[in-house]
Amino acid sequence: MKVSGRQVVASPGTAVALGSGPVAGPLLVKALPGNQGEVYLGNKGPGGVDAASGLVLEAGDEVVFYFVGRLETLYLDAALPGEGVSWIMLNI
Repeated sequence: MKVSGRQVVASPGTAVALGSGPVAGPLLVKALPGNQGEVYLGNKGPGGVDAASGLVLEAGDEVVFYFVGRLETLYLDAALPGEGVSWIMLNI
């Protein structure tokens, strides 16, 4: 099981899954420090996560999800191409 990773958005407006596989505990997600724009996290699926429906993170912002279940239930979109987040499972 992968316990950490990184995901970036190639094309803004097309959300991508954070990853795939089970999450065995809390999950920390952090916006990449080099991001120039906002990134958006949510669970509405591809094309459904944006500033209006997702959690907005700016460079360096982080959030901990205490229960996710599976990485593919969280989606990521970004204002600019090539920007994204890193993630790590906690309490493993």
